[in-house]
Amino acid sequence: MRFAAPFVTAQTTPNQTPPMLPRDFRRQLYSGYADGMTRAFELVVAPLVFGLVGFALDRVFGLTPVLTIIAVTVAFAGTGVKLWYGYDREMRAHDNGAVWARRPDPSDSK
Repeated sequence: MRFAAPFVTAQTTPNQTPPMLPRDFRRQLYSGYADGMTRAFELVVAPLVFGLVGFALDRVFGLTPVLTIIAVTVAFAGTGVKLWYGYDREMRAHDNGAVWARRPDPSDSK
């Protein structure tokens, strides 16, 4: 079974190279990929580091995995809050520049 090459349109055949995307579109696309990878990295690394520190403290103090559980929970909560506020900030900035953003009506100032 053969699969179609990506970007195959009515204007291109599978042997032709796809048309180039506009520069601004590519910049936004690559920036979006980078942002997504950064967020995924934060979601994985923060709880892992906190869990390892909690595990080490558990071993030092001779506790059951109480500190490990607390540290991982705090890391997940902190990462979640950070992602939530970052997303909210980005969406507010996006909405402020959008067509549907509320603008003051000049007739109201009279």
